[in-house]
Amino acid sequence: MLRLKDYIVEFNKLRSGNNTFAFVLNTEFIHSVDDQSNIEAEVFAHLDLFKTDTMYELKFKLSGKIKTTCDTCLDEFELPVDSHFNLILKISETEQYDDDEIVYITPQTIDYDLRQYLYECLVLALPIKKICSLAGKICNEEVVSKLNDIQTNKDEDGDDPRWDKLKGIFK
Repeated sequence: MLRLKDYIVEFNKLRSGNNTFAFVLNTEFIHSVDDQSNIEAEVFAHLDLFKTDTMYELKFKLSGKIKTTCDTCLDEFELPVDSHFNLILKISETEQYDDDEIVYITPQTIDYDLRQYLYECLVLALPIKKICSLAGKICNEEVVSKLNDIQTNKDEDGDDPRWDKLKGIFK
């Protein structure tokens, strides 16, 4: 069962210097942040948090697998994840959240919820183009063959017949 308080860092419980944490970013976690998401994952986030008097430096390492669909053949596969992200929480008189890597918090702030940041890191760990070869897998040969046939027919004909009806629209 997911305990949302497990993703909250309480500043008063930290010692000066290095502190380490571990988080599980699975499907249940993802749905707690974005209930519309269809991402399935089993990713572990390791956090090294370095505390000083004026700031907290957070270094995240994500590793695991995300179940996704190949953009070429539409087969499902498990994409390995191995990413690093950094966040700095600086103590300031006013709070600011408009920077991607630096968040300004007031000295009165007693904790920080990492769920949204971890979710965004997980989404950013996905490549723009997800293909089977990223997981050491070969695309579905039947689908790739049909895609190649379509491309070959299109190249031979010079025109795509699906667009023929639109050719005379501006005459």
